[in-house]
Amino acid sequence: MASIVKNINKINQLISENIEDMIFICNENIECEYHNNKELQYRKHLIDFLHPSDSKLVGNFIRNVFKIGYDREEFRIAGDNNLFKWYDIKGKRFVDDQNNKKVILICREISKLKKLEKDIKDSQIRYAQLADTLPEINYWKLLQSKDSFTAVQKAREMLEVIINNIPQLIYWKDIKLKYLGCNANFAGINGLINSSSIIGRSDDDLKWEIDKIAYIQECEHNVIKNNEPEYNVIELLKTVDGKQAWYEINRVPLHNMSGKVVGILVTYEDITIRKFSEQKLKESEEKYRTIFNSSPDYIFITDVEGNILDMNLALLDRIGMTLEEVHGTNFAQFYAGDNLDELLLARDEIGAGKEIKGSEVKARAKTGEIFEYEVNSVPIKENGRVVKVINLARDVTDKKIAEKKLQKSQEDLRVLNKELEQKIKERTKDLIESERQYRTTIDFLGDPLHVVDRDLRIILVNQPFKRWLNELNIEAEILRKKIPEIFPFLPPKIYDEYAKVFDTGSPLITMESTSVQERNLITETRKIPIFSEGRVEQVITIIRDVTESREMEHQLKESEEKYRNMVNYLDLGFYKGEYRGKLLMHNQAFNEMLGLRPNESIVGLESSQFFVNPEVQNKYYSELDEKGIVKHFIAQIKNFNEEIIVVDLNAHVIYDSDGKPMEIEGTFADITEKFKLQQDLLESEKKLREKNIELMKLDEIKNDFITMAAHELKTPLISISGYTDYILIKHRSYLTPEITEDLKTVQRNVTRLEVLMDQLLEVMKIDENKLKLQKQKVNITKIINDCLDELSYLINEKNLEVILNINHEIILSVDPTRIFTVFTNLISNAIKFTPDYGWIEISSKKADKEYVFEVKDNGIGLAEDEISRLFIKFERIKQPNLNESVTINDSGTGLGLYITKGIVNLHKGEIRASSDGLDKGATFTFTLPI
Repeated sequence: MASIVKNINKINQLISENIEDMIFICNENIECEYHNNKELQYRKHLIDFLHPSDSKLVGNFIRNVFKIGYDREEFRIAGDNNLFKWYDIKGKRFVDDQNNKKVILICREISKLKKLEKDIKDSQIRYAQLADTLPEINYWKLLQSKDSFTAVQKAREMLEVIINNIPQLIYWKDIKLKYLGCNANFAGINGLINSSSIIGRSDDDLKWEIDKIAYIQECEHNVIKNNEPEYNVIELLKTVDGKQAWYEINRVPLHNMSGKVVGILVTYEDITIRKFSEQKLKESEEKYRTIFNSSPDYIFITDVEGNILDMNLALLDRIGMTLEEVHGTNFAQFYAGDNLDELLLARDEIGAGKEIKGSEVKARAKTGEIFEYEVNSVPIKENGRVVKVINLARDVTDKKIAEKKLQKSQEDLRVLNKELEQKIKERTKDLIESERQYRTTIDFLGDPLHVVDRDLRIILVNQPFKRWLNELNIEAEILRKKIPEIFPFLPPKIYDEYAKVFDTGSPLITMESTSVQERNLITETRKIPIFSEGRVEQVITIIRDVTESREMEHQLKESEEKYRNMVNYLDLGFYKGEYRGKLLMHNQAFNEMLGLRPNESIVGLESSQFFVNPEVQNKYYSELDEKGIVKHFIAQIKNFNEEIIVVDLNAHVIYDSDGKPMEIEGTFADITEKFKLQQDLLESEKKLREKNIELMKLDEIKNDFITMAAHELKTPLISISGYTDYILIKHRSYLTPEITEDLKTVQRNVTRLEVLMDQLLEVMKIDENKLKLQKQKVNITKIINDCLDELSYLINEKNLEVILNINHEIILSVDPTRIFTVFTNLISNAIKFTPDYGWIEISSKKADKEYVFEVKDNGIGLAEDEISRLFIKFERIKQPNLNESVTINDSGTGLGLYITKGIVNLHKGEIRASSDGLDKGATFTFTLPI
């Protein structure tokens, strides 16, 4: 143990502020050199603090601590107003800076526990009859010694207190379904005086359930008959007050010591509120998901650091990835702009709670394609702190391309006619200004949206919809009104569309041209059904005003002839043709790739005749029919030299004003050589994957064999261990000391084999990534102290000094069982390889985002070549009897440090070892994230 600091006043301050327990430090004369009892500062001798009845025992207790280094006892100590309270006292020996032996006593009040023990003891007689009726307990009492039976009694008494204070209904019966006992809750709902009053009764004598007694009895008979428990059965029952409630039921067969079924234990937990909440949550989630995934705009949700938490289908389709691929990925990985600092600044502003609107962002899809969108980012706060960010975005890639094409066309026309150039420039300026106003007023927060019920009554609207109505000079307060009242100008086909969605449950997308308040509007309307218990109860209507975009398409179509000459300068083959018809236009690059003479024209030929494979041709047109666009479509075509070349096609459909496909416009590049190289690469990758699959299968067979062998070996080991215990207990009076020692040797070796089997199973889980963590917030300091308590017999056996240099409380989110294993493996290794009267130091320190733990010893140390092999599976570095000062009885399996590394890595930590050389000790350091 670390030496005590000389500044006793500072110790007093730290202990008073951070520890609720009472602390004493005594010398060998039982004189108090320090204590933190402010009320009794004038007392100097430890006996002065104790109850007179306990003062005679304290001398033996202190002497025992000085002798063996550690002891534990319960005494009564004076407190406020000289009232005595019970304390659990832990004593630990240590050496101060002047090399004097001292004892530190840590006293934790247990007065309430003592009272509870008294209450339990008082209730022992009342529950004796209940306990004696259980066949399992009667049989157990015949086999147990007096000490063992007392332990069972205490455990049973504690269990009785627990089951009578939990909200579940609990009862147990014999195989004829006669009641053997129940808890207080079950007795109460049946009007019984106490739990023991139920003994010997049947279900017909009780009133707790009305309709399903026969069914319940059948279920209980099946559990007894089949000797199979039933867990987490959900059933709806009608209770004595006539109300229905949902229960989660567990039925478990009871056995005697020979394994025969002698009864059944049943628990009922009322989960009505939970069922109701789950249903409401499910309905809410369905509505949210319907709107989220039906939106034509892009929606994605991130945390404050920009890590993606969710993304709707429209955006996933745009980037060509699945939700599983993007989840947890930082948004910055998709950023394709020129100023990443600007993006990070926006992220910081959102993290501070500021809403960002109208940002234009460039992003990169999985294929490498760059697209642009406008985004509004809204921070979501919990308890005043930003925890999420909802991002609403609209793709403006095509719009940007259209603007660039229009600008290019205007620049070309400026050379021909300055006056026309000026007019086009002014017109373009008006279009850009109109587009900016459109984005600000209409697209800023997304499309108008409203929800109607089966009576076509509006039950929900969003803010863009209200603004849209105001722009149309229509009353915006429309909740609970029917659609015909609000929009009397709508044609009858609109109501037929709603009827179709309610009847079929299929979404419907339509285009409408409407005149409202002397304004001609073209809108794209999406009607999406919302289901409740399999029936469409509501319909979401999303309206997108596409008037301006349609007008721009028309302008681009009219200017097609003006930029025809520009097309001929493209390096890519360019073509334009009728939809599924004849070629209308092609450029010089087209001629070169297809083996035509310069300026030779094939306008009028069927464009489909160039495809070599009819199936590829059908797929090409199918994608155009479905999406209106194809990107990076790979196809084989035949040129006019009868050569087959491979091309990369990009094309899109041009629609008329009625939304019908009219023309196809596209480009292509000759990738014949590149395609051949890709095919060779794919074939090579295929062979490598096949070899890898074979290796994985062999590795899986190996792991399955080891796992099966470990499980199969544990069965006879359990039998050997059980029979050895039985012989040592049952026939101990007939065994000679030699036989007894031999049987204990068997026990020790069985334990070693069980540890080896458990380690093998842990190794298999680590190798197959199947080791799962059960994380919770725990005090790591307590885990370290528990580990030292468990290894104390080994520490005392070698007279080792353990130096603790750790914080009083280190609260981390970890799997406590696994971290206990980590400290046990490292400390036990340090004990094993440290000579008698040596020392082991355990320390911790806090870094930026992690805690660093260190286990250091002054043992036999490690050579440089040994450190690199420490964490390898089945690698045993040290052999027994390495030098004269260290004797090792157990050389280990070579799995402990491998398992330790696996657990630390699974916690996102790192572990390493270091040593200055042989006989210079070793240090093991590992980290855990905060």
